[in-house]
Amino acid sequence: MRWGKITTKEWNLTQCDYDTLAEAVILQSIGEIEFFPGRPVRIRHHIRIKILSKEGLKWANVSIPYYFKDNQESILGLKAQTINATSGRKPAIIKVRGSQIFTEKSSNLYKVKKFALPNVSVGSIIEYKYDLVTRSVVSLEGWTFQDEIPTLYSRFKAKIGVNADYVVVYQGERLDKKYNRLARNDWELQNLPALRKEPFTNNRWDYAEKIEFQLKGYNKVTDRNAGTTKYVELMSTWPKLVKDVLDISEFAPFKRRRFPFAQNILQGLNLSGLSSQEQIEKIYNKVRDHFVWDEYYRLAPRANLKKLWREQSASGAGINLWLATLLKNAGLQAFPVLISTKSHGKVLVHYPLLSKFNHLIAAVRVGTKYYLLDAKDKGYPYQVLPEEDLNGVGLTLESGLPGWIPLKSKEFTRSKAFATVDLTKGKASLSLSWYGQEAYEKRKHLASGKHKNIVPSKITLGTEEISLSDVSTENQSSSSKPLQIKATYKLPETPDLPNILYIKPVLWNAYISNPFKSPQRFYPIDFNYPFEDTYILTLTIPEGYKMESLPKNIKATTPNGAILFTYQAQVLGNRLQLLTKVKVLQVTIHHQYYGGVKELFSRIVEKHQEMIVLKKVNEK
Repeated sequence: MRWGKITTKEWNLTQCDYDTLAEAVILQSIGEIEFFPGRPVRIRHHIRIKILSKEGLKWANVSIPYYFKDNQESILGLKAQTINATSGRKPAIIKVRGSQIFTEKSSNLYKVKKFALPNVSVGSIIEYKYDLVTRSVVSLEGWTFQDEIPTLYSRFKAKIGVNADYVVVYQGERLDKKYNRLARNDWELQNLPALRKEPFTNNRWDYAEKIEFQLKGYNKVTDRNAGTTKYVELMSTWPKLVKDVLDISEFAPFKRRRFPFAQNILQGLNLSGLSSQEQIEKIYNKVRDHFVWDEYYRLAPRANLKKLWREQSASGAGINLWLATLLKNAGLQAFPVLISTKSHGKVLVHYPLLSKFNHLIAAVRVGTKYYLLDAKDKGYPYQVLPEEDLNGVGLTLESGLPGWIPLKSKEFTRSKAFATVDLTKGKASLSLSWYGQEAYEKRKHLASGKHKNIVPSKITLGTEEISLSDVSTENQSSSSKPLQIKATYKLPETPDLPNILYIKPVLWNAYISNPFKSPQRFYPIDFNYPFEDTYILTLTIPEGYKMESLPKNIKATTPNGAILFTYQAQVLGNRLQLLTKVKVLQVTIHHQYYGGVKELFSRIVEKHQEMIVLKKVNEK
């Protein structure tokens, strides 16, 4: 791709053929990496984008992050320009001046180069290029072939000196299929879909077509005159990586057979006579309630354990290393576990890279069962991992016995809603209960005083709107118990009922709209944890009325059986009983089943909107 030279095909493009909703499209993205011993690594970028709609104008605002601490990275040779068609033969080219490029500090580690391309409108082509120069040679940035908009063509080349031995790490179905992990130094892909934000997505960048480079070793010159070299191995093994982490000084108290400071803390917990599970819960609660999380994820504590305990503030690693240490000193088989949170990305189990982890949790083995614990969040009970932790597998830090442990929610998250309606008296009630992850989310909501955002302030029954008269909560501060909210609704006067009543029987509805709106999807659906939502209604039919119309009962499932939906209504005497249930059995669903999931959720939404019809018996 030549700077400023636009092809006829690029000028004529007005829509992405395989993604008609695209607001903009990457026409070409070209990259090249150069690394030779004794020189910094240089990664060249050249990006060309066409704006297809007004929504795509935001792509004219560009931000390029880089790691500036210790002068590790820098951005050189940055150029950018807007290219607009004219009535003449030559296009109008408006360049970005150096004074229009700004550098901002986004954190203690990163800076961002920012600029806005001028005179951009629908149909404009924008392009920019720059070199990222880095002193880091062990783990190189590599290349991501996809972005949030479609990419028509992306190519990446690697020029690496013969003395360096790099492993190329592939990510993505297309790269793996096309190149089959063959040794090469030139890669290209075409017509790549957009990586849009989608509901129930783990980390969409985990599914991008991408390559990375990891330095495995290099040939060190031992005698220049003789031309002899010696191969130096740099890539670790999993046992060595675990040993290196455990050898960090802050892990020393955990490695001891007995840690007196921890023993003193345990004496105050009165663990004698408790089962292993009861001991785990009591120690977990002690650590969780003692510390305030400083909002940082780390692989190791920032200070020694004694200091952290006295300060009562620590990173997730500090809190959970304390938890593992106390559990171990209580005689339990406890150990730390390295994990990567969802926002950090997935772990590559075939490559022992410490950089792929960013957090530390604790684990306890009781017989054949494992308890995974993360005490940094106040609202979680001991047996529930935070949603951000549920990301693939974790690496157990057991000396000589490193292994992998699945980071899964073993218990169903459940919500239950019981509703009663008495039309004659103009009264209704809701009793709501949440268990597991949902309880944590609702407790956070309640902490801000938003009761009425959880329960409706009014419900509609026929022609009447009944206002909330009372609401109460139970177990709001007890994370080991289900959170409960009870609400009552009442009319100030006995209602005068019409001859025909149209009533929407689902008063508590978590399925107002279908979250799956895209026509197609290119990465898995990740519900994070199995869950079950149950709604039960008991409605007293007024005297003199009969059920004129009742929604049909259905039992539906996705083609792969991952999600079940039940809608069951029946009249028993003068009462209508309704049960609806949505049950997700499979947490991660391949995108090939997206159509079935989308269709089922549409049916769920439709059924929750259906009406019942009551009619006076004496009406003809």
